[in-house]
Amino acid sequence: QKAEQKGNKIRLTYKTTEEKIVTEDFDEVLVSAGRVPNIENLGLEAAGVKYTSKGVTVNDHLQTSNPNIYATGDVCLKEQFTHMSGTSAVLVTDNALKGMKRKYSDFVIPRVTFTEPEVAHVGLTKQEIAGKFGEGGFHEFKREFKVGDRNITDGYTQGFCKMFTKKDSDEILGCTIVGHGAGEMIAMVTTAMVGGIGALTVASIISPYPTMHENVKYTAAGFRGTLPDPKDLYSKKLEAEREGGASSIAWNRNLNLGIIFAAILGFALRKLT
Repeated sequence: QKAEQKGNKIRLTYKTTEEKIVTEDFDEVLVSAGRVPNIENLGLEAAGVKYTSKGVTVNDHLQTSNPNIYATGDVCLKEQFTHMSGTSAVLVTDNALKGMKRKYSDFVIPRVTFTEPEVAHVGLTKQEIAGKFGEGGFHEFKREFKVGDRNITDGYTQGFCKMFTKKDSDEILGCTIVGHGAGEMIAMVTTAMVGGIGALTVASIISPYPTMHENVKYTAAGFRGTLPDPKDLYSKKLEAEREGGASSIAWNRNLNLGIIFAAILGFALRKLT
């Protein structure tokens, strides 16, 4: 309702959700003005393109109500990020010009708030996961940055990495990273989710020491022992590869034993001669 300078403080008077008038002093005030779509005077009605005050209405293929017109970017997307404007532009090009049927909902979308410390997230939030799978339908593990050697060395010990997996699986459902370099580290989790790679495979990655990415690796390692059967301590993809290569593993083992036996026999014959 009102903002005024009071010495080195900013005094704000505002109304709470309970309709109570409150006055408080703050060091700084961050004003978020928001954005509105610039769709006036485009003749969208004449083109048969539906829209609302939030922007152009599109389907999962980013196709408007006029099947010959597509939209991309902040004018139609819920995720108003620069990286999604570029990504959705490629999707629209593929669908409009190449006849493809790519879906926006297939994207695994990371987001970062570039404050200090940074806040990054990918996948579902804890509330969304609980709503979808129930309170007992998932596992979570959190690693504090204060135990990371690189964080200690560089002085960035504030923050954490928290990951969520589906119960009885190492499928990554979501991840939140808060701290210095969170925007860089979230890419590692995004790559795993896009590739269908489980948390335990992420934990098996050898990270150079000391690096910030160890925070992701050891957060993923926290899910060891959460699966009911020892054989499931591998991601489904890795397990499939192991089963598919079982015969070749046995053949290689026999071959190695044969080579060792031949070497011993050759050494013995040289001794006799």
